Amino acid sequence: MKVLTLDDLHRIQVSGIPKACMIELLRTLHSRPPEREAYKFLLEALRKSNTEWLAEAIETTPADGDPTVRAKCDPSLAEDKLRVVLISNFCTRKGSKIPISEIQSILDEKQVFQGMDKWSPKEIVDFTCSTFGVTSETKNERRKMKTKKIVYIKNICKQDLPIANFENPSPTIPHSTDDEKPRNVSNMTCQELRHYLTTRLEAEGMVCKLLDDLEANDISGSVFLTLTEKDLKEFLPSATFGMRRKLSMIIQDLSNPPPILSERQVRLRKFDKEVNYMDKYQLGRCCDTSTSVKGNTKYPHRVFNLIDPGDSEEENLEFIGSAVVQFASACINERRDGTVYFGISPDTSGPYRQGEIVGIELSKEDIESTMRRYLAKSFDSQYRSLIKDTVRDAKFVQVIGMQENARSLLVVEVDIRPLDAVLQYDKIITRHSEPGFSGKGIYGFSENGLPKILDVEEICHLEKNISHAPSPKRKESLFPPTNLRAKLLNLLTGGCDVMQDNVYPFLMLSPLAHEMDQGYLSENMLFVNGLKPELVLDFDPTGSSNGIYANLNQTQDDSMQVLIPDNFDKEEDLEKGNSFKDSLKDLTGTAWMFCNGYQEMSIRPASCYEWKKNNKEGFRKALQFFIDSFGVDRIILIVCLYSEEYEVMLHACDEAISQLRNSWILLAESEEVARRWSENMLERFTVEQNDLHDRCVLGLSWCEVNSTLLQAAQITAPQTYVLPTSKGAHVEVPRKKLKDWCDLDILTAGDLLVDIEKSSHIRKEVEQKFYQGEQAQWLNFWFEDQVLKRDVHHHLKQRVEEALNGTHKDEENMVTVVPILHQPMAGGTTSARQILWELRKKHRCCLVLNISDTTLDQLEEVRSFRDSTPLPLLILIDNEDEEKYIQLRGRLEAKGRKLWRGADFDDPNKVYCTIILCLRSSSLPKEIKKDQTVLRQELTQRELEWFRHKGEQLTQVYTKDNKSNVNPKFLISFNILKENFNTYYITRVVKEFTDDVHETSELELLKFISFLNTFDPYFKSVKVSALDNLIVKTNSSSATVLSQGGRRQLQWEAQLSQSVKVLLNLSTNREQHKKPRTYIRVFNKIIAENILDNMKARLGQQESLIMQQILKSGVFQHAEDMFDKREMRTLINNIVKKREMQPDGKKRYRFSKFVLQVEKIEGADAAAAILEAIFDENEDAFTAQLVSRYYINLKNWSKAEQFAKRATDLNPFSSFLWDTYGQVFKEQILELSKNEDSQLSPEDLHTVIEISRKCIDTFQREQRVSEQEVLSSGDINLAGYFGEVRTLEMLLRALNRAPCFSNPDEIREFLIGKLTNINAKKVFSEDDTEYLRDQYKSSGKAMRRLDDEFLQIKDTSNYDVTLLPWDNNKSDLINLKVSLHKLLGLSNIQIPKNIPEALHYKYRYALISAYGGISLNHVLNLRSEGKETEIRQICHLAMDNMKQKSCSFNDLRTVLDAATVLLAEKKLPHNLTYKNLLEWSKQLLYMKPQEEGYHYLEPYLYFTMYNFPTADRNKEKLCPIIDLKRTIGEWFEAFTKKYPKPKKDDLAHSRKVKTLFFLANGPPLSDIIHQDSLDEMNGTSREDKWQLPGVREKLRLMKGMLLQHGDKIRMQIQNSEGNSFEVDIATSHHVRKKEMWQKQVYFYLGFSFSGPKAFGMSLE
Repeated sequence: MKVLTLDDLHRIQVSGIPKACMIELLRTLHSRPPEREAYKFLLEALRKSNTEWLAEAIETTPADGDPTVRAKCDPSLAEDKLRVVLISNFCTRKGSKIPISEIQSILDEKQVFQGMDKWSPKEIVDFTCSTFGVTSETKNERRKMKTKKIVYIKNICKQDLPIANFENPSPTIPHSTDDEKPRNVSNMTCQELRHYLTTRLEAEGMVCKLLDDLEANDISGSVFLTLTEKDLKEFLPSATFGMRRKLSMIIQDLSNPPPILSERQVRLRKFDKEVNYMDKYQLGRCCDTSTSVKGNTKYPHRVFNLIDPGDSEEENLEFIGSAVVQFASACINERRDGTVYFGISPDTSGPYRQGEIVGIELSKEDIESTMRRYLAKSFDSQYRSLIKDTVRDAKFVQVIGMQENARSLLVVEVDIRPLDAVLQYDKIITRHSEPGFSGKGIYGFSENGLPKILDVEEICHLEKNISHAPSPKRKESLFPPTNLRAKLLNLLTGGCDVMQDNVYPFLMLSPLAHEMDQGYLSENMLFVNGLKPELVLDFDPTGSSNGIYANLNQTQDDSMQVLIPDNFDKEEDLEKGNSFKDSLKDLTGTAWMFCNGYQEMSIRPASCYEWKKNNKEGFRKALQFFIDSFGVDRIILIVCLYSEEYEVMLHACDEAISQLRNSWILLAESEEVARRWSENMLERFTVEQNDLHDRCVLGLSWCEVNSTLLQAAQITAPQTYVLPTSKGAHVEVPRKKLKDWCDLDILTAGDLLVDIEKSSHIRKEVEQKFYQGEQAQWLNFWFEDQVLKRDVHHHLKQRVEEALNGTHKDEENMVTVVPILHQPMAGGTTSARQILWELRKKHRCCLVLNISDTTLDQLEEVRSFRDSTPLPLLILIDNEDEEKYIQLRGRLEAKGRKLWRGADFDDPNKVYCTIILCLRSSSLPKEIKKDQTVLRQELTQRELEWFRHKGEQLTQVYTKDNKSNVNPKFLISFNILKENFNTYYITRVVKEFTDDVHETSELELLKFISFLNTFDPYFKSVKVSALDNLIVKTNSSSATVLSQGGRRQLQWEAQLSQSVKVLLNLSTNREQHKKPRTYIRVFNKIIAENILDNMKARLGQQESLIMQQILKSGVFQHAEDMFDKREMRTLINNIVKKREMQPDGKKRYRFSKFVLQVEKIEGADAAAAILEAIFDENEDAFTAQLVSRYYINLKNWSKAEQFAKRATDLNPFSSFLWDTYGQVFKEQILELSKNEDSQLSPEDLHTVIEISRKCIDTFQREQRVSEQEVLSSGDINLAGYFGEVRTLEMLLRALNRAPCFSNPDEIREFLIGKLTNINAKKVFSEDDTEYLRDQYKSSGKAMRRLDDEFLQIKDTSNYDVTLLPWDNNKSDLINLKVSLHKLLGLSNIQIPKNIPEALHYKYRYALISAYGGISLNHVLNLRSEGKETEIRQICHLAMDNMKQKSCSFNDLRTVLDAATVLLAEKKLPHNLTYKNLLEWSKQLLYMKPQEEGYHYLEPYLYFTMYNFPTADRNKEKLCPIIDLKRTIGEWFEAFTKKYPKPKKDDLAHSRKVKTLFFLANGPPLSDIIHQDSLDEMNGTSREDKWQLPGVREKLRLMKGMLLQHGDKIRMQIQNSEGNSFEVDIATSHHVRKKEMWQKQVYFYLGFSFSGPKAFGMSLE
């Protein structure tokens, strides 16, 4: 009402509301959905707003022009609509009746009461009776075991007429005058005909008053049917053509009425016969129901049912299930065949005739499922087989004769045939629930033939009439009785109560029995999850919705990978197929394959024939893939038969058991369930009788199976994991999430779950393992005084807390790192874990177990799990692969910055996560950086005192009770620390224990595991199954073959002696959310090295022989298939390739520790031979590269080239492989020209040139590959450019030793083609000469690329793990240039006198090159070396060259390079004006460089830097502002083309642009400053350094508006005319303080190589 003015309100109060307005208002309200009750709420709102009079005016204003705008409560509002719908859909018929519910449903469908108050049933009954002149009656009827009152309208039925139209309803009411049957048109009077036609035409929107002429012309119904279109035109001349044609169509329809379907009787199908394609029932026809009389025993008993269309689908299904149970129970008890029908009218009490075919609209699957459920729950388990044999599957018969677009209808038939199966029972007791009844009862048939619960007298009568027959003979049992639990444990655990070795369970599941609901599964199928199977083969078609999978997925929070056979059989794309299989190799959860139907993908279960045709091959391939992946020897296939519905599964069992003949177990609750399976396997010759006896466990209930297997799998109560939130609360983590976070070990913020009764035992156990050398567990920190805090602990914890708070970090960095460098056993990992333990209640903490493609997502989930404002995540990365760590850190940094841009962080010191990085190395650098923590193999006095005191405690405990406590002498790691890493002690103790080992297999184990641990730079544990082929087993037969006692042979790891266990750490992960895996490792690296020395001496074997034995075991054969072999392959590759740091900590060794050890002990030939043998096995490109590198070291050039080529052939897309290929040739040149004192012969020179051709070609190929790598990964490998320049250097060195040249000047003149040397022609062929000159000309490209990279881009060495200096760095480039100048005679060049100006120009340019002025990078290097004189000389020479009429691009660039560096140092060049700078920078910008396609950034830098307006500069003639803005845009575009952004979102490999110059205070020629001049900033934080007084004095303060998101500043600049323009300047980093956004800020302007940038943004 806000739109009404005061005048309007006054007018309404005085004169009321105009009728037209009222009609429009009510029509608008009427158009709203009825559920919103717009009219009602409008009136209520008016009354509440003190405008009751207005509501009253609306209600009282008449609007009788349109019935739709009357008040909602006015009954007359719906009368016309209701009357039209009733007349259109119903007609009178004597003897018929229809329930009021059916009338109501039609009224609802036609939306008769939309926008109005709905009529009550009584009002509808009264109005219907009044409309048709009929009466109603009420009956009590029993439906679905309930008594209901049903109201019927008598003497009316449905008719097939068009849908009524509501726009113009007619109040005319036709009344039938024939009480015998519905009146047809031929019997209608003139008046009746007019009413009938009016109704039909109105229903189609064709209202015509001309029909009144029908009555005027005495046209009755019989006459009407004889009319033609010509007749209609004669007596209806004013009617339209459409009207006449419609009347003609009505006449035609009425003259040819549809046949009445109910006139012919339907013959019902024969009892207990399958439905064929000819079996169909006609809608509306009737069948004979006389055989449903109880006393007629000649035919099967029949009962007919209808379902109530007014009830829900669920209620109808419940009715069918209950009716089937009652009918089946009555048939069985009375020993009588019978059929119960649904969809056929049983009598005439409803709207249908007796026996009329009506049909039902329910899903077949829902009906079958409901029947199974009701039969299962209504009968005890002893009757299961009886019910299965007696109650036939439901049969569905199609109903035809329906209208088009109608839903399909079915008649459902269920046959009951007791046969002989019932003879062994007296009577069948049925569970039921009906009103007035509860519990169990016995059903029979009542006098009218319907099922009923019998009373005591009726039961006695039933028992007298039942004839008993002898029970049928049972077949002889295939399975004699035995101790089933012991048998199951023998097969699974080798007779132990718990699993002692590492096996891989595969489960095969049959369809479930009907009574196994979700509650049953939750109680009895926990073992499916507890066994942690690698593969589940599920043959239950409903498994995804109502089976074991659904139960695990919903109630047990399990994480599974769903598969189907088509995943393996229909691989249209080979690459996608391989990628899919690779993803399965990294699977941490269970692979769950639905083998016969998957509802989620609408895959229906197949018949046996269809399955063999379409699915068997996919199943076979899938099974073969997983068998190949895990190996036959450790797989145990467990077949679970839950029911006898396993026809399809029999074919799969045949395939599976054929491949796993000695590795299967069958479980079933009874022999009956397994009998058909056993007979089928025998018939197929898949198993033998002995196999059935030995491997089938039949008779244990699933409850007993469940408890036995859970105990065997050592499943204990799960640890509750809680994580802290930023507000101090705790949130619990579901088990399913923990499984999803498979790469991480999450540390709970709560207490650890420790059984109080077992607390003392657990304390001793974890302490013993820790002191033996196992890694510290969280329980070691939970139990106090088990872990020594090293002296650096407090300082280390403080550094971690500062990193979490972002105290010393750069503002743009979101990830902080705390590196810990430690020697083996020095406690680096333990100290880091201690930090996590102490901070776990405030910060979320985790240990990275493995770095994969999903690790980043897992870390992000942990960080933000149910916390909208999370604190930084604390991550421990312990001794991981360097490259993987760098990539993960870069991705974490990118993730953090992306989240910040999404406004997650307001605090500029906010940290995304903090990484504690543990780096283990035998050699540590002597010089330690301030941000590093170092732990060496050296304990302080306090620490040694702690160990001494703890040792005394352990000795006292052992002395008191030596049976339940371990002897302290077996705690090797503890004793080594107590002895402060005494070498003599370590050697003596290891020898003492190894001398006690005598078994050949155990000696082999010690040899191999100590070898792997000694040379593995990451000191990783080894999965026991990966060593199977290396260990000599005590029994040559398969470990899954049964012994005479029926026990499975245990794997070798469960049979180790105590002497070996003292030296080795054998640990099994049995956490609930992870798969059980057993790993083995020597307790620490120091012990491993000593064990290896002992084994070598004892067995007389060296490292190369041990490696050969590993290779012969097949570790690289089909390694892509075997999961365990793949891990071993990675381990061997690390041993061979990874290089460790040298003792000084500054450089790495040339080769890995293993290669150097073989070379030292056995010689270079042995090392080369073993490397070749490794490559022969793995055919890996990087192994070939390693072999080539080793042959380069041996100067075996042919072998080196051979393996370098093999490497690039295998992987042509790695620049590092091409670099090795180039190094082969470069080292040959170096070797040929190493003796610089002697001359080279023409033959040697020619050889050098030929080799250099190959060398430079290879390095240029490397450069192209490297530029492609930048696009994909962000990595830039500059080795190819350095290789080309170094090759040129070596060529020049060779030319200096040529007999035809006496000095470097002659070489330079020869290369530029100005010197014709007769002797040179004798030495060099024309081809060689041309090549040398071309190479000299093109060498500048590689130099320029290196110059730009070091000048314009920051390096990413802060991500490097080792923090070692990079090879091929900036200093190497400078040294190369110095060497080239010297070799070309440029160091001592002088300009001769009296030469032409043209030659002066060339000599000046040569001098500029000699001084190092060929690039800005070199000029800045001269500046850093304090060589101001040389810079001035360069500037002076370049300015002289500028006086030439045609200066070049390089001349302009050189003069601006030198002048800018001098100006930045406040050293004004002589005769230089600002006008010169503006003119030169403009010329440089618009002049094309000689090398097209190369993106020079200096022209944009100088033009923008010198034309950027300031108050002082506006006195000069600067460029137009539009040119400046365009140049800034083109600048950024050129930068992105030169340095494209990599596809990976990984800041570890992204390259950051450098900013060299800033706009300073002062006049032109003094207002540029180099960033190195701001030395005040050193040692201060990013936030503080820009506020220093010294910085403010030097830099020019600018101002502008910081835009939204904090990444741009919009500043106003004025030109010399005083006109203002807006320019957007990018910020150096995203400003995170949101309170600064969209406010004026102050900043300093810097000029990076991607454009101008704003630094030091501040509000003040």
